Amino acid sequence: CAHKNLLFLDYLLPEHNERLTANLLALAPSFAPYRVLQEIGGHATCKVFHPNGHQFAVAGRQECIFVCDFATGTIEKTIVLPTDCQAEITALAYNSDGTQIACGTNKDSGKKVFVYNCDNCALITSFEAVGSVTSLEFNAESTVLTTLTDAQLVQQWNVKKLDVEHCDSQDNENIKQ
Repeated sequence: CAHKNLLFLDYLLPEHNERLTANLLALAPSFAPYRVLQEIGGHATCKVFHPNGHQFAVAGRQECIFVCDFATGTIEKTIVLPTDCQAEITALAYNSDGTQIACGTNKDSGKKVFVYNCDNCALITSFEAVGSVTSLEFNAESTVLTTLTDAQLVQQWNVKKLDVEHCDSQDNENIKQ
């Protein structure tokens, strides 16, 4: 083929019994960034999209979670880790309806998972993980949170009893808006 660098796909059109060749190179996605979030800079270590597709969260060495608007890239909320556990955030996950966000840390003195209420940014709960958390994921029903750690250990946490409605954001030191 004379066009080794181009990707072609043949379609057979049954109604006309003809072949249609499409150049998929023109349909290929662009891999150049169209936005760089200067406020977060090079400190980001993890990110996750909100289930509604209108927001995303980024976290990392700054020991906080930035909730950003997808369309503009502006930071809408900043959730700060509790003062007694300042550590690099290494993993993020939203639950299926976007009402909770979980983050995992790598602090040597206490590798923890924190779960926050997304509406008022209140800390719902936290628990110790065995090893630095490298991955987090809620199941489809948002009843189980699975963590993967650098100790190559998978842990599953029952989070179905976490009550988002009873989290109070008054006097919450973990939120900056």
